Amino acid sequence: MEVSVSPEMERWIAAVVRAGHYEDADEVVFQALLQLKEREEDPVARLDALRRAVRKGAEQADRGELVDGEEAFSRVLGWIAEPQEKTA
Repeated sequence: MEVSVSPEMERWIAAVVRAGHYEDADEVVFQALLQLKEREEDPVARLDALRRAVRKGAEQADRGELVDGEEAFSRVLGWIAEPQEKTA
């Protein structure tokens, strides 16, 4: 099977390989597809993880462990920007 990517994506793949994050372009594509597959196949587990996170947050709020809104949004945006493997 052959896969075509945009020139921009090709440059990004080459950059992450050069940075030593992956052995080669095949590994980059394999890992991306694996994450997509996991995301598509396991929405129940993702929902359960979200429920656990909300429960944990409510418990922290009950204990007074709060941050202001700007800090909270900054953290959330940081988490969203992280690769899925770190958040799963």
